[in-house]
Amino acid sequence: MSDRYRDNSVGKRKLRRTEVNHPKQTANLAKEGKSITYDYDYHRLTGINYPDHPENNVKYYML
Repeated sequence: MSDRYRDNSVGKRKLRRTEVNHPKQTANLAKEGKSITYDYDYHRLTGINYPDHPENNVKYYML
């Protein structure tokens, strides 16, 4: 699966049956061998991790 971004670059995603979204790789991240990763607790998204900007990482907590 591929995505198109505003700067006309194309990113790639690998979809797996057990996980909704597995690592996402933009053209810029692919050059460096990096990808955006997603954390799951079963099928519930619990986090998003950005390799170049960890200050933008997101964590979701269940109440």
